[in-house]
Amino acid sequence: MSVLKSRIGEDTMPALSIAFKDTKLVGWSKSKQVWRFKAGQVLVDKSRVRVTFQGGIDGELLKDNKSIAKIRAGKVIYNVFSNDVYVPDAARFEIDKGPSVQARNLYWNARAMQLASGQGVDATLDVGKVHGESLKLDLAKKEITLNKVNGTIVVE
Repeated sequence: MSVLKSRIGEDTMPALSIAFKDTKLVGWSKSKQVWRFKAGQVLVDKSRVRVTFQGGIDGELLKDNKSIAKIRAGKVIYNVFSNDVYVPDAARFEIDKGPSVQARNLYWNARAMQLASGQGVDATLDVGKVHGESLKLDLAKKEITLNKVNGTIVVE
């Protein structure tokens, strides 16, 4: 997880540049929306590289201006340069027309379109529920990899 902290920079908070309360923000890349978040508080660091959302976050990740996933969390850190998202606390991540995942310490890699968690993960699938010690969800490949898994899957 040290890679996550160095890319996102969660370990230190640079001097605060701007703060907003009860805010809705939209992130853009190449004239397309890539994320939308509502938060109780939004903090932008002095370098304007990192945006921290806290105080009850409801958000969406977007592809081609369409929602591909929803996220709910207590705190979310967004890196402006990489478009990566880090959720250090517990979060619920729901793929549109797909699985939902509850996990801690989630990391969204925008370039690879991958979600990862190295801590406990609970996933709800169309066919049942599973628990794993770690998760890798690849939206580009439409694959979910859970390690050390237990759960219930219904076979029809």
